[in-house]
Amino acid sequence: IYGPIATRHRLDSPRIYSAYFDHYEGYKMTLSYLYNQGYRKIGHILGRKENLNTQARIRAIQDFYAEKGLKEEPWIFHDTYHSNITNEVIEYWEKNKSKLDVLSFYYDNKAADFKSEMENRGYQIPEDVAIIGFDNSHLSQLMHITSVDYSIISQAENSFLYIYNQLNETMLPEKKIQVKLVERMTTPSMNRPLP
Repeated sequence: IYGPIATRHRLDSPRIYSAYFDHYEGYKMTLSYLYNQGYRKIGHILGRKENLNTQARIRAIQDFYAEKGLKEEPWIFHDTYHSNITNEVIEYWEKNKSKLDVLSFYYDNKAADFKSEMENRGYQIPEDVAIIGFDNSHLSQLMHITSVDYSIISQAENSFLYIYNQLNETMLPEKKIQVKLVERMTTPSMNRPLP
C-alpha cells in the first residue's frame, strides 16, 4: 500500500527490492587473499548471528577451511553492537596472541577502533597482528587499513533506480556491483619481512 520499497541491505523478500552483493563470494575472496599472503590463523569479527550477510560469511569460512584443509577451528566473534567489542576483542587477542595472525572485521569502523586502541596500548599494526576491514570507507583510507570495497554506493544507487523505475515506468539500467580488495599497510605478506 506504500508503493515500491527498496533497501541496500540484504533482505530476502518477494515484495521488497534488495540491492546487495554476495557476501559469501566476497568473504571467500577475502580469505583467499589472506591465505595467499601467508596467514593461516585468522580471527573473524562478524555481525549479529541472525544477519543474512553474517550467515553467508560463516558458510564461506566453513567451505574455505574445508577446501584448504585448515584443521584449526576458526575463531569467530559476533558483534552485538554493544560498546565494548573493541576491548573484548583486544582482551581475547592478548590471551591468544599465538593463535591469531590476522583479524578480519566486518566493518571498517570496527577495524579502525581496534587499530587505534591497540596503538594506544603500545601495540603495532601489523607487526603484532594484521587487520583487514570491509567497506573501503574514508576511514580505512585515512588509517591505511586494507579493506574490501563492495560498491556500497552502487548498491544505494540501485535501490534508488529501482524506486525511480517503478514510479516512472522507466528502465534505467542498474549499476554493476563490483567487488575489489584494496590493499594497504595492515596486511603485509608473511612471506616477506616487514619494512
